[in-house]
Amino acid sequence: MGTPKRLVPRSWMACGMVLAATLGLVGCSSAPPAPDGIHDRKNQAADYLKFGRQAFHEARFDQALSFYQIALDLDTAVDDDAGMAAAWNSLSTAQTALGKTDDARASLSQAEVFAALAKDQTLIQQVAVNFAQAALTSGRLTEARQRLTALQPFPETAEGATMFHTLGLLEKAEGHLPQAVDAFDRAYALNQRWAFKQEMASNRFMRASVLSQQGKWDAAVVDLQEALGLDRTMENTLGIGQDWRALGTVAQKRGDNKGAMDAWVRAARVFQAAGLVAQQKKTVELILPVTVALGLSDETARYQGILDRLNLVK
Repeated sequence: MGTPKRLVPRSWMACGMVLAATLGLVGCSSAPPAPDGIHDRKNQAADYLKFGRQAFHEARFDQALSFYQIALDLDTAVDDDAGMAAAWNSLSTAQTALGKTDDARASLSQAEVFAALAKDQTLIQQVAVNFAQAALTSGRLTEARQRLTALQPFPETAEGATMFHTLGLLEKAEGHLPQAVDAFDRAYALNQRWAFKQEMASNRFMRASVLSQQGKWDAAVVDLQEALGLDRTMENTLGIGQDWRALGTVAQKRGDNKGAMDAWVRAARVFQAAGLVAQQKKTVELILPVTVALGLSDETARYQGILDRLNLVK
């Protein structure tokens, strides 16, 4: 299995969910109508953050970025510090997923300013951990370590779960595998407390990655099967496909080419159904050599044709 990863650490997604919930509290229906539709705009901004979060979960990062930008414009129009902090923070996650690291850092700097103005501790923590994640994604491990150290001790909250997950990613990147397992376990325990199933799936997926590096294949399979079950419950298409693909990689590492192909075919079908071309292509590229190894010439020709068509998609 090597080092399987989510396309983007799901801790980004956890932050997006919390942010959307935070904005959803602005302008509650029991309050009297505000002049000039201020609450309407805040509620519209919250809706666009939710749309963006859904697009992000489906790996439609360009569309997520557009939704987050609309949310930011709406919050800026009514000068809502908390809303602007949440929107800038969400923008940074989509920018990171798209490889726009400089833009992401600039967005996080704006989010940090507005979170401080809003005096919202939850937003401040979310922005701080996203700074650590952005540093980690860019390979700035020392900076990521410094930012996470500044947040310790981690709170026993949803934000704390995100911090532990990010710490696990950092420990894994630095080769501290037992510490990585411990961090993912602690993140899982906190997410389990509130039944955050999608985040639990991410915790188990990354724990399986570490176990695979340690050659603990049976334990890795158990974690991946749990992640798959959680992702199915949450109808998380991207996660389901990645879980199947990782299960296939484990099977191949154990010498089971047939099992690997079966799992990868499942993954490819999921990605195809969701229109996730890059993920489908990556999976088909894994399937092709196995069809050769198994002597399945018809399947080799079929999947080569599929890959050729995918290569034409821009």
